[in-house]
Amino acid sequence: MEPKIQEKVWDPKIESEIRKKWEDSKLYEFHSDTDGYTIDTPPPYPSGRPWHIGAAAHYSQIDMISRTARMNGKNVYFPLGIDRNGLPVELYTEKNMVSECERLREESFWISARMHLMILRLR
Repeated sequence: MEPKIQEKVWDPKIESEIRKKWEDSKLYEFHSDTDGYTIDTPPPYPSGRPWHIGAAAHYSQIDMISRTARMNGKNVYFPLGIDRNGLPVELYTEKNMVSECERLREESFWISARMHLMILRLR
């Protein structure tokens, strides 16, 4: 099998094609007739943008475990929750006079979008 990427130069078009192929194949679709495998992790904390590289690395490692379980025929449940409380969020809200709900929805969406770009498969 010849690799699709021949050079060290990354073309975002190829990334989009690969992501579409994975999504179209329903590679990560849940199948209730196989053994289950649940991954429980602490939620990422909305600490600002960009999403901290340490958090991204942490979730990448967990994603490797989930992919290995999927390749071994397991039905992986990898839920995502975002920590939506704490003083940093409250201080940000007060400083910027943004409603807490609006800020948290935006931050949750942003973190979820970054995870999707990393092709982390959460359910």
